[in-house]
Amino acid sequence: MKISDFEVRRVLVDSRSMANILFKDTFDKLQVRESNIQPMSTPLVGFNGEEVKPLGRISVPVEVGMWPNITRFKHTFLVVATPSPYNAIIGRPINHALRAVVSTYYLAMKFPMDFGVGVVWGDQLKSRKCYIVALKEKARLADDVKLERPVEYPEERATPTEETIHILTLKEDLARTL
Repeated sequence: MKISDFEVRRVLVDSRSMANILFKDTFDKLQVRESNIQPMSTPLVGFNGEEVKPLGRISVPVEVGMWPNITRFKHTFLVVATPSPYNAIIGRPINHALRAVVSTYYLAMKFPMDFGVGVVWGDQLKSRKCYIVALKEKARLADDVKLERPVEYPEERATPTEETIHILTLKEDLARTL
């Protein structure tokens, strides 16, 4: 995916997100002037209720797909100064503009074009690395949460109420019984 004529990797396609997000580190590398950012006062609220105040919004050219099925358009991103393993998050607005169908199973996003179907393929290794980094960050933030079983609730195991009978499943293997 190209944003403002720069190849941008590590882009999360999140069909639950109501905004397209460009992280500040990535924005700085795109060589776009900060004066082009339009200020905004509405905070972003995540699924867990955490609020993040965006620096503003900016419209930049976006290029999606692989030759010969490439589409170009201008779209608005919210610029956020928050650390993230991702460079950008593509949410519903771009998915809707592309009329895209996202498959997490195939790590692919397909969208119709005038002369075919455009496809953006994900990289499983990079996807896994970003996911692990994101989990480690959440684990670090939630490090003070105690996840131990309380003493008053010892681990209980089910016990049979009647006498059991062992049934052979394979005649060749006497150790396999029910």
